[in-house]
Amino acid sequence: MQPATEIRNERSAGELYWREYWIEAGALATFMLAACVFGVLLEHPSSAAHQSIDAPLLRRALMGAAMGLTAVAIISSHWGQRSGAHMNPALTLTYWALGKIRSRDALLYVAFQFLGGAAGVAAAAAVIGPPLGDAAVDFVATRPGPDGAGAAFAAELGISTLLMGTVLVTSNSPRLAHSTPLFAGALVALYITLETPLSGMSVNPARTLASVRDVAQGAVEVVRGKLRPASRTPLNPDAIGPHRRLDWIRFDLDEAKEVKRHLGGKLNDVVLAAVAGALRRYLRARRVPVVDLDFRVVVPVNTRPVSAQSTLGNRVAPMLARLPLENRDARGRLRQVAETSRALKDSRQVQAIGLFEDLANWANAALISALVRRATRWWSGNMIVTNIHGPPFPFYLLGARVLECYPMIPLLANQAVSIAILSYGGGLHWGFNSDWDAVPDLHDLVQCVVDEFAALEQAAAQESVTA
Repeated sequence: MQPATEIRNERSAGELYWREYWIEAGALATFMLAACVFGVLLEHPSSAAHQSIDAPLLRRALMGAAMGLTAVAIISSHWGQRSGAHMNPALTLTYWALGKIRSRDALLYVAFQFLGGAAGVAAAAAVIGPPLGDAAVDFVATRPGPDGAGAAFAAELGISTLLMGTVLVTSNSPRLAHSTPLFAGALVALYITLETPLSGMSVNPARTLASVRDVAQGAVEVVRGKLRPASRTPLNPDAIGPHRRLDWIRFDLDEAKEVKRHLGGKLNDVVLAAVAGALRRYLRARRVPVVDLDFRVVVPVNTRPVSAQSTLGNRVAPMLARLPLENRDARGRLRQVAETSRALKDSRQVQAIGLFEDLANWANAALISALVRRATRWWSGNMIVTNIHGPPFPFYLLGARVLECYPMIPLLANQAVSIAILSYGGGLHWGFNSDWDAVPDLHDLVQCVVDEFAALEQAAAQESVTA
């Protein structure tokens, strides 16, 4: 498991070892493919092996033996000897820190290890199919055990230190070097058998990320959607000024719920359908073609599971939803919006955005602010629309009852209008914020919302009569 020093010495200092990089990718792909196959055989509820072996410890021991032998076979193979068979970014970075591998080679080794791990899981998913995604297997993902993340991190630190130390000692000992694959394989088998309940037994960042297949695919979907530009409209100038124009309107909450009850969808779908119809009216009045318009709004999607309904804090993911401005029928627009909302909530993007938010919580605030400012320059949404579920009972301030409350949210760099809706005390309170110069006719847009809401109420009334 040494870096391929003999190959490095045969080549010029500036040459890249593409064959070795691809060997690293293939090695971890093979390891992950084997992990998926053995994971399904031993853990899937309908597997004959799972049904015949009741003891979890025995199943983990068999899994450990299988993966330990797989590791030994890969490390001892001709290809493993050629690349050094790191298969683990932690091991590669250890060799880099010791000066045994160049920075450029270490970076490419790590990149190809991540690539190979993801490819192995993807190949397993294509071959095995749905059983790999079963909750009992879950793409052989590694997760903290019942003792929590703290115990899992401590366990990972301990087993990683022991594994790295063992590999370094044995591979640098003339007497033990040839036995390094056996030591590494034995530790892998032991860890899977005994340590898995604590942390899932990762030791390998590339192996961990490879199993988070839904999050990885969701991240690709998120980035791809953000980078694809939305249609430009008069509401999306190159830049916005420092002055704002505000407006507001109130609807009866029970009337909005009646629309939902007769036409389907959720309350947020009714709100977005009203926005879609209002934008259609507003833009057509300004001679903007809407038939081929790709108009997207940033909407917060509720991701709170049923089990966490009583917990505090926000559990929402900001996502891009396309509004069907080309649809002439109010009822049809609501149906399309509801379908889009369901698809977004069920998509892999929700998990990926949750991961991004967790990373942002750990990152430096100044860094996040700088990234947000830059991101708004290529942000692919036309407008922010957020619907906030407020209290159904009244609030009081200094003994006086708060009658109405209209939310306002800031504008992004290339968005001249934002809309926020708050349900409070039996009403839907709409707050409109716009750039003073770019949208001098904001009240016309507000009136379009009023007209569209009336159209939805009319469609709901017709539906109740026919029903």
